[in-house]
Amino acid sequence: MVVLVGIVFFIFSDKDKNEDNFTDSVNNLKQILGDQALAQKMRDTENSADAKKREVVGVQRGIVMSEIDYTHQAMLADVTGGKAGGIVNTAYDNRIYYLSASFAELPELKNGDFYEGWLVKQEPFSFVSVGKAEKLGGVYSNIYKSETDLMGYDFYVLTLEPDDGDPSSAVHVLEGYLMKK
Repeated sequence: MVVLVGIVFFIFSDKDKNEDNFTDSVNNLKQILGDQALAQKMRDTENSADAKKREVVGVQRGIVMSEIDYTHQAMLADVTGGKAGGIVNTAYDNRIYYLSASFAELPELKNGDFYEGWLVKQEPFSFVSVGKAEKLGGVYSNIYKSETDLMGYDFYVLTLEPDDGDPSSAVHVLEGYLMKK
């Protein structure tokens, strides 16, 4: 667990060096993200049917995820007008899809609400949940593994979900396009 906290800290520890690049990337992304039509389409469409094949990996297995050679990355922009941000890395290796995401400056949760990650594919439109974001050492992360190749899903969304039993996506908080490194 300490190693995972160190890994998450390392991602955000070079803040001064990368802050300007991150801010520029976020500002550029904000111009194309926050599409309300996409958010509504996700709310109105059922999750993709591969839920039985997916395996959400707990934070305790995040150490293994740090050893993956990730091939795609997304810088996440806050589409609510807030200061939050994040980074997502994905790879498909040895018939396993891996996703590792870390988030900064997310608002504190209330009343049993939770953050949930989603992967979106535009054509044909579909999306899958990649599980709840877990908080460890003050930082939220989303760790996911699947035997299904999800590399065709090139858009990541983090939503704020009410604890209401409704499996559809709710309020979009962070969004970003996954691109080859």
